[in-house]
Amino acid sequence: MQASPQNAGSLSRWWTEARLRAGVKRYTFHSTRKVFLTRMRKKGIGIEVLMQLSDHLDLRTLAEDYRAVSDDELLEALGRKAERK
Repeated sequence: MQASPQNAGSLSRWWTEARLRAGVKRYTFHSTRKVFLTRMRKKGIGIEVLMQLSDHLDLRTLAEDYRAVSDDELLEALGRKAERK
């Protein structure tokens, strides 16, 4: 078992090595943060709570970064079912 990362540089190297061993391309460590915050938003967690969880200092930045809405969510909001292609 490999040692755990001790600082930002070793974390970055550890993440890159783990991602490549798994055969995953183009997925940054920051992507996991974005996925987490997006999922929490979709579960109804308030943006102020997400701001504290993510240590964002500017509410506008957080709102812009994590405002992703899927086509299914838009259609559901309009009272329609999404058609799958």
